[in-house]
Amino acid sequence: MNTPTAIATIIALALIGLSLLITGRVELSKGLETTLASAIAFSIWGVALVVAYKVLEIWWRTRLGKWLLKISPFSEVTIKGLAVLALIIIAFYLIAVIAVFLHDELGFFR
Repeated sequence: MNTPTAIATIIALALIGLSLLITGRVELSKGLETTLASAIAFSIWGVALVVAYKVLEIWWRTRLGKWLLKISPFSEVTIKGLAVLALIIIAFYLIAVIAVFLHDELGFFR
């Protein structure tokens, strides 16, 4: 999955959850409402992380970026690995929230 597709997917998931809450089409329990709100927050953090990662990729090619990578205790691969790991954790969290929503509110997986 390329970066624009990942960003579009994360934004779409956040907007679906937000639109369900705003329109009141789905009556949510207080706990699930809080869970969906946190999922939207995690989606926003995911988009911010992808954008920051892309900015860092561009910045690493500059003279200052190469110099800072030389003196940094972390390599470029380590930083990229941590960013990808954070995105995977966010994706699993969003999948879990969607599964809970489908099970509790819409009656799937019974």
